[in-house]
Amino acid sequence: MKARATRREVTRCMLSASLGKLLAAKPSAGTRVFNREAAKVNFDPVRSRIQQAICAR
Repeated sequence: MKARATRREVTRCMLSASLGKLLAAKPSAGTRVFNREAAKVNFDPVRSRIQQAICAR
């Protein structure tokens, strides 16, 4: 008959499984979507305000 697993053993098993999934995931999985979204944003008005603030000093 098998003994029941302790809470510590279950937690350790869950953590190691989660860590394995994180390490197996592609590191750049979310960067492409972010870069595409960032490319759509027009920063020209922000840049001009920063330039005005710098030149006003």
